[in-house]
Amino acid sequence: MYSLTKGAFLFAALASLATPQSYDTMDVKCNGYTEYCSLNYNRVCFPATHNSFANIANDISSNQEKTISQQLDDGVRTFLLDLHKPLGSNSLSQALSSNSKRQNSVSTPIELCHTSCLLLDAGDFTLELANFKTYLDANKDEVVTLILENYDSFSSSQIYSNFQNVSLTDYLFNPNDHSSIASSNTWPTVGQIITSGKRLVVFSSVTTDIVNYPQIMNQNTFISQTSFEVPYIAGSSAPFTCSVSPSPAKPLIIMNHFVYVNQTILNTVYEVPNANASDMVNSQGSILTQYYKCQTANIFPNFLALDFYDIGELFQAVAAINNVTYISTATNRISQYKPTELTADLSHLTDGDKQALRKLIDVCHLLDTVYYNQLWSGAIPLLEKLDREQDLSELHKLQYLYFRLVKGPWDGSDDDKPFLPHIPSKPPGANLYPEDMSKDEFNDWCSSLPPSELKKARGFYTKITRDSADGGKLKYMPYSEAYSHLLQQAASLLSQASALVSNQSLATFLAARSKSFLDNDYVTSEISWLKIDTDSPIDVAIGPYEVYKDTLFSAKSFFEAFVHVCDFDTTGQLSKFTSSLKNVESQLPIPEEYKNKHLVPPKIVVVNQIYSGGDTSVPMTAAYNLPNDEDAISIGGSKLVLIKNVQHGKFDSVLTPISQVVISEQDLKFIDFEAFFTHVLLHEVAHSNGPHYIVGTDGETVRSRMEEYHSMLEEAKADITGLFAARFLVENGTIGNITMAQFYITYLASAFRSIRFGLNEAHGRGQAIQLNFLLDSGGFEYNSATEKYSVNIQAIDSAVSKLVAEIMLIQGNGDKKVAQSFVEKYGIIRDHTAKALSKLSSIPIDIQPIWPRI
Repeated sequence: MYSLTKGAFLFAALASLATPQSYDTMDVKCNGYTEYCSLNYNRVCFPATHNSFANIANDISSNQEKTISQQLDDGVRTFLLDLHKPLGSNSLSQALSSNSKRQNSVSTPIELCHTSCLLLDAGDFTLELANFKTYLDANKDEVVTLILENYDSFSSSQIYSNFQNVSLTDYLFNPNDHSSIASSNTWPTVGQIITSGKRLVVFSSVTTDIVNYPQIMNQNTFISQTSFEVPYIAGSSAPFTCSVSPSPAKPLIIMNHFVYVNQTILNTVYEVPNANASDMVNSQGSILTQYYKCQTANIFPNFLALDFYDIGELFQAVAAINNVTYISTATNRISQYKPTELTADLSHLTDGDKQALRKLIDVCHLLDTVYYNQLWSGAIPLLEKLDREQDLSELHKLQYLYFRLVKGPWDGSDDDKPFLPHIPSKPPGANLYPEDMSKDEFNDWCSSLPPSELKKARGFYTKITRDSADGGKLKYMPYSEAYSHLLQQAASLLSQASALVSNQSLATFLAARSKSFLDNDYVTSEISWLKIDTDSPIDVAIGPYEVYKDTLFSAKSFFEAFVHVCDFDTTGQLSKFTSSLKNVESQLPIPEEYKNKHLVPPKIVVVNQIYSGGDTSVPMTAAYNLPNDEDAISIGGSKLVLIKNVQHGKFDSVLTPISQVVISEQDLKFIDFEAFFTHVLLHEVAHSNGPHYIVGTDGETVRSRMEEYHSMLEEAKADITGLFAARFLVENGTIGNITMAQFYITYLASAFRSIRFGLNEAHGRGQAIQLNFLLDSGGFEYNSATEKYSVNIQAIDSAVSKLVAEIMLIQGNGDKKVAQSFVEKYGIIRDHTAKALSKLSSIPIDIQPIWPRI
């Protein structure tokens, strides 16, 4: 059983849950890409490092900054290694411990050195081979290549014995197993090599006895390479060519792409790596310029060798050469989310409040498990596997952590593509409908149900399954039954917490929500949640709320939990917005019948987050307006919760640096935190604005008509209506400390922040819709010369009003085909936007929390 945090609540058996789908039967990736599986080895370009072993800190002759193990974890798959005879324990290199990694306890006849072991001695060859053994043992779908510069002419027998010393010979590729290599220079596919298990391909510049040691292939027979003596010329691109040696070109090509400078050491001039040039030399543009020269010469580079590979864009360039969409490595993926300490003042909490917080955090852990079961039948066994294997390597640790961060095996920032092998496409209905169920089958079944049953079947709080006792027909199962074992535990913890908190209204909600977990009646406890006093020191949202992950119908809610402490001072300052909501509704640029006649102004609470669980992946939620259940809203209205410490983290770490890249220089001075914070508030308030039911029907919801388009249109509506509301509130004096220029320009910069979440995420697609519409309407402008965006103050007001009307009319009319056409026209990434997004690769997508201590 896995643990979700250090000392986390351990969960009991999952026997009551659905039988998990085995992820081991899914499509396999080869070296990280499905496309590589069917490509011949000699038709793939592999990321390589020059002098891979030369990674000793503070040594001017080092070519790399990371160890070979780290290089493997980052995605390097070809390693250029220099073999030398060791100088012995009395050598200068051994005496200078700062530039030697040799371990005297291990004896081996082969040393890894750069040019000379006097210059850089990286230690025993066998020690590094052990790292390759560890990696290959743990990663079954990877092919690794070693290219050995055999400077001291070791025999193939000597080299082979080093592989034997670490039990690596079973992995050695044997060309004699593939007659097509000798007969027609046709190599097996990467997938075939993986299937054979012989996944370590080795070449040496000197070989002997190829009859007995065919696995040590001769480099000069199979490989040509471009020049590796390219001098650095300050202020200009290095003159990389595609002239190869030996010539004519061999079946495999090393494309060397690095530069050197001359350095005198002990009266000898050496060519040493130039780390300062790496930004320019290792850029994708520089690499592809050389590649295009090779392409013109009808030469395909199989091994792209760089110095200081971790600077620049090696992996992006390799993906471009292989004509695949770049997939970030685990290290790069997790670095997209900046660790951010979330601070909160706990001094006003009683001892009972603090004890209650710990129990609520345990509830978060339980709802993590419920959520994973809702997400995908294979999520729990996969997470358990990742947990068991996380100590095998740094890569395994990162994969486990990233799964936890994005709450599953799919990366929303990469259009929900899986970031792990053996993972299917994300199921549109998650694990809340049978995987073999079609939309037509569901709709036909629903049409046969009486109204009371239909509401439950289409409702927030039921899972759709098949009835084995009735020929596999569809049936609904209440969440209280589907996840009974876990929800019973959560209910007990909520009941215990209710007896500990200092505020009675919060205690009432916790007790009511405990009951909901058992009887599946959530409306009653939602009303209790809306009645929590604004002077409660703790605020929470615990239960099934959002429907974003149900991309089939946007109908089924997923369990989540937020635990906060309240910011009383800021909450008191925002009460003025509540009374303005109805005034904003009256000003909306839509016919009267589309306006919300039953709008109840929301309560507004500002909080600082303590913990979260369940459906709470990155990007972190900055605010929410709940409940989503129309029945609860019609009775008690809604409550807006603004999470201040999260918003500060996003503004400082993400939005501000984005604005420096995409916003015109004259507009940068208008980027403002208060504008960002207030628009988030108005966005959440605006979820209450406009039609929630189809005009002319007897209570048919917009959500039920829009289905998979509902979430993205609803987020776009809230965004743009929030901007519309800002203008109204500035003009009537309700907002006096923020100008419309600050609102509009901060909003424009924030559009790129949200689009980076991916078009499969509702906020990301919603922002793409708004950006393109406002550009087409003249409210935003793009300067192709500067590649920057700006706001046209003269045109933006009318453009915003036009978009508010467009979206609300689509929602109120309930025409799904019109919605589809609208989304397909505007919810896309245009070329200039893609170019802007490509410049943001070094800026975090979002933050990842370092939780406050309790």
